[in-house]
Formats: sequence, C-alpha cells, structure tokens
Amino acid sequence: MSVQVIKRMFHSKLAGNVIYQISLYGFSHIVPFILMPYLLSTVGVEQYGIIYFAIAFTTYFQVINEWGFDLSNVRHIVNNRTDANGLGYILSTIMQSKFILLCFTALIYFILIFFVDRFNSHILLYSLAYLRIVGIVISPNWFFRSMEDVKYVTRITIIVKILSILPIFIFVKGPKDSLWVMACFAAETFISGILGLFIAIKRYNLKLRIVGFQDVKYFVKDSFPFFTSTFITRIYQNSNLVILGFFCSEYITGLYAVGEKLYRAYSSFIAPLISYIFYPYFHRIKEFAKINKMVLTLIGFNIIVITILFCLSDFIVSFFSKENITEIVSYFNMFLLLLLISVPNDILGFPYLGVMGYTNKVNFSTIISGIVYIAVCIIAIVFNFVTPKWMIYCLILTNLVSIGIRCYFIRKYRNLTFNY
Repeated sequence: MSVQVIKRMFHSKLAGNVIYQISLYGFSHIVPFILMPYLLSTVGVEQYGIIYFAIAFTTYFQVINEWGFDLSNVRHIVNNRTDANGLGYILSTIMQSKFILLCFTALIYFILIFFVDRFNSHILLYSLAYLRIVGIVISPNWFFRSMEDVKYVTRITIIVKILSILPIFIFVKGPKDSLWVMACFAAETFISGILGLFIAIKRYNLKLRIVGFQDVKYFVKDSFPFFTSTFITRIYQNSNLVILGFFCSEYITGLYAVGEKLYRAYSSFIAPLISYIFYPYFHRIKEFAKINKMVLTLIGFNIIVITILFCLSDFIVSFFSKENITEIVSYFNMFLLLLLISVPNDILGFPYLGVMGYTNKVNFSTIISGIVYIAVCIIAIVFNFVTPKWMIYCLILTNLVSIGIRCYFIRKYRNLTFNY
C-alpha cells in the first residue's frame, strides 16, 4: 500500500468521522469514569443505583420519542444532501413527529410517576430524568451523522458536558444531593439539543416549517420497521437494571449498575460507530467486497480489545470502586463475554443486512430474540431467582439467538445481493 493511499485514507471523510466519533465517545465515557468513584463515595451505592434505575426506566420513553428516526432518516438525508429545501423539510417533519410523540409519552410517564409507589417517593428525580429525554429529542445529532458531519456533534457535546458536569463536584456532597446529579445530566442534554438545532439550521441554511398530517404520517410509517427493531433491542439492553430495581434491593441494583456502567462504556463507544458512521458509509458505497473486509476487521479488533480488558478486569474495577470488588469483577467479566457476541450481532444488523436490502430480516431476528429475552425474564420472576448474573445470562442467550438468525439470512441471501 503506497504512502499516497494511506494519506488519502487518513484524510477521507470516513476517517475524519471515525476520529471525531472516537473523540466524542471517548470523552463522554471518561466523564462517567471520573464521576463513578466520586458518586459512590458521596451519594453511595443505593442512591447511585436509584439514579441509573431512573435513567434506564426513561429509556423506554426515549426510544418511543426517537421512533427509529435516527436510522430511517439516513436514506432521505443521503438523497437530499445538496438540497437545503429538502433537508429543511426532512428536519421539520421529523422534529414535528418527535414533538407529537413527546406529548403522548409525557402524559403516560407522569401518570406513572405520580401514582406508582415505586416512583412517587422520588418524583422530582424522575421529572428531571424526563427533562433529560426532552433534550435528547430536541437534539439533531442524527442529522449531522447522516450528513457525515460528526465534528459538530463532537464539539457541542464536549463543551456542554464539561460545563454541565462540573457543578456535580461543587454541590454533591452526600446522599441527599442526588437531585443535583440528575439536574446536571438533564441540563447537559437540553442545552446540547438547543445548540445543535441552532447550528444545524445556520450551517445548512435550513428553514423549519409546519408540515401537514400526511407528511408526519408518511415519516412515522416509514420509520416504523426501524422503531420496532430499536425498541425491542432497547428492551433487552436496558430492562435488566429496571427488573433488578423492582425485585432486588437498591444496594444490589447499585452494584450491578457499576458493572453495567463499565460494560456500557465500551458498548456505547462501539455501537454509535456502527450505527452512525459505518451504516451511512456502507449505505453510500454499497461495495460488499470492501464492506466485508471492514466488518471482519471490526470483529477482530473487538476480540483483541475484550481479551485485554479481561486480563485487566481486576485492576479496572478496583480503580473505580472499593466496595464489593469481587462481585463487580464477576459481573464485568460476564459482560465482556456478552460483548464478544453483541458487537458482531450489531454489525450484522442494519449496517449489513439493512444495506443488503433486508431490513425486515433484521427486525425478524430482533423480535425473535426479544421474545426469548422476555420469556426467560418471566421465568426468573415467576420462580423468584432474579439475580444480576441470571439477567446477564439472559442477555447472552438473547444475543446468541439474534446473531444466529442474522448469520442464517446473510448466508441465504448473499448470492442474490453481493456484487463483487
């Protein structure tokens, strides 16, 4: 490979987006790592568990508000990249659709937190958690990603995150200060969303406008397959913490949350690269010889990194938590096993089968694996053996089912699709 080819690779838009995405998620997960030991020593394990239980619970409402637009918009944006009027129409329609969904979910959410005992003892905390969701809904980060212009997302998020997280170290001194933590999290997403929307409008000379019911209906219907897959995926990715919060003590939930947070730091770093960088890129080039090489490289890289993390797991956990280290290490190692399966499973979803033209097969694999997850969880609840380890085993089984189905469809349809 010549020097010129290497230079072109490093100066390509894809390479730039990967670097910005790495910077964004690298920084975004350095902050929780800094926060974790501080919060565990100030608010304590139980309050730490409550905070992240609230975030996990609001995730269900977040995914309804997003409605899969983060993925479905890619085709529309790519086809209108140079048309400011068309881009403005897409942004307006999706934002209006999200606002309608936001009103609907807010009504259900606040009825729950006011009338369910599990929530109404922390009403203000859960209200702030929902404000965090409002900021995520407002944010046009999906727009920048589909335009393959990730640098703006990175710059906005890093600056606002620094300014929003700093007050935690000033005001949070004990368990009663957990509200400040959630307030800072909410401020971060809300301010980022407003700034991102303003920059998108100015950067691309867009004009927001009110669209008709038929326009909203078309986009909602068009995005429904992506919503179905994303919603079911989020159910089995985020329900463990919610189920443990309902059926186990707050202390056990807190310990699990620490192990899961370490796992999320890695999975949340890889997943956006797959969905927001490689998916638009694969959709644009549709060269499966190149795509196959990149997929194999990503899977190989994932195996190497996880092996290193496994060897260093004792050190990693002890660095962030001094309480019940052995238990958290066991959770973390099980999560590493999960990552060996879940990362390839994500790659073979929309970025691969979706680009092949088989979005319905991605949804099918997600639905079947989601049914498996729900069935195993029901068994655990009925027979009263809900434990952190059992819930991680549920995730491992779920991802094994999903990746098995996706590999079957890729092998079945590859000769009909691949054009070398």
